[in-house]
Amino acid sequence: MAGMGGYHAALADDVSVLFSNPAGFRAPEPQLSVSELTLNLSGPIFDMANLFLEGGDLLNNPKTYEIFDSLYSGIELLGPIAVAFVGDGVGFGIYNHTSAIIRSPTSTEFETTIMEELVITGGYSFRVPAFEGTIHTLDLGLGMKGFLRGEGGFNYSLLLINDFLDSLGPDLLLNEPYANITGIGFDLGLLYSYGDALSFGLVGQDVFSPTLRSNYASLQDYLDGNDAIDKVNGVLPFQLHAGLRYTPPLGSLSRYFSDIDLYFDYRDMLDFLFFPELATNPVLHLSFGAEFRMLEILSLRTGLYQGLLAAGLGVDLNFATLNMAMYGTEQSLEPGMQPVYNVIIGLEFRY
Repeated sequence: MAGMGGYHAALADDVSVLFSNPAGFRAPEPQLSVSELTLNLSGPIFDMANLFLEGGDLLNNPKTYEIFDSLYSGIELLGPIAVAFVGDGVGFGIYNHTSAIIRSPTSTEFETTIMEELVITGGYSFRVPAFEGTIHTLDLGLGMKGFLRGEGGFNYSLLLINDFLDSLGPDLLLNEPYANITGIGFDLGLLYSYGDALSFGLVGQDVFSPTLRSNYASLQDYLDGNDAIDKVNGVLPFQLHAGLRYTPPLGSLSRYFSDIDLYFDYRDMLDFLFFPELATNPVLHLSFGAEFRMLEILSLRTGLYQGLLAAGLGVDLNFATLNMAMYGTEQSLEPGMQPVYNVIIGLEFRY
């Protein structure tokens, strides 16, 4: 999905529909995911690695301040737990997700957030019988989900970066604040199709998704079984997405491609109404994606999301599928203010 401009409301061809539209559980052929390993690198992660490998006094190295100026960088790993099934109107999945994000809120400090998350999702789609026997199909879907996240981290002054490197070790997070976050919720979806050529999807994401955050003085307190210092209730923001899929006739292109799919989406279209203080520029809501499948084993992908280009490919290896992509994400509320570029590669075991 990263190589196609993100998830699309009208995309329903494999288990990824669990995260795009609950109405699409009936559209794809039954598919089982048994495991997955997907690594995502964000920002100047390689420049940072080279900086630390060079050694020396980091405070006197001008590269240190160049890299940490308005820094946003991270590493994420999805899997190896990625067990899911979609087919015949039913979908369910369980995934684990690990991430570490480094930001520099000011020019002289940096903060790191480390998370481990377990997500369970599932749902059902219902085909409206009024269109049976026609070229039209209309599916309605309900998706339920729950998650448990452990979140820790630390803040450090850039002026103490040498001391920070000396303190690296398994006990680094034990005395830092820690939080457990749990949540449940549901999504609603609609998927209309006109034959195989055209589909329209509408998704209400997090229609009602309450959360509970339990804050602990330190990770050690949590491991010792001490009570949380406070608990905070919240609700994930409601998002409404709409998207269109078009599969053009190939004509003479059928000699080169087995399928071409085009996707056009407008995501989170009501953010200005529900969360005006966090609303982003309308350009950042637009999404475009395209997938070109060749010889049944190679997929070429491109896309545009948040005003930034994406490109990727997928290779069917029979026992697994290898996917890779490069794409951009915008960390500000306006186009081009703080773009972050990402590299992602994944190995998916699906049948």
